[in-house]
Amino acid sequence: MTEQNPPASLKLTTGPIRYMVDSYIEWAKNEGPPIVEDFGVNLLEVETGRWPRLGDGCNGTIVRLKGGGEHIGVFVLEIPPGGKSAPQRRAFDEVIVCLAGHGSVAVETAD
Repeated sequence: MTEQNPPASLKLTTGPIRYMVDSYIEWAKNEGPPIVEDFGVNLLEVETGRWPRLGDGCNGTIVRLKGGGEHIGVFVLEIPPGGKSAPQRRAFDEVIVCLAGHGSVAVETAD
């Protein structure tokens, strides 16, 4: 039997070993919008910035509530009048609250 090289998709990358890495914050930093971390946050006053995932014209911010563990993610989206965000996919429950103005939400399920 001869040994074969694994496909490129299965090869591990090498680099320095990292400890105590917060993978959520690393993901958030790669997303691009401002990140706010605190025990309490006034969502009406957070600064939003460009968030490519949302699509053209929409801004947002990622809010990380200290003490919330890995179970609470808060996103503030700023959608211009008459605008819309790009479709988003979620693998978890989501609650949407309109802080100002009005709009609608369309939810599509797999079936």
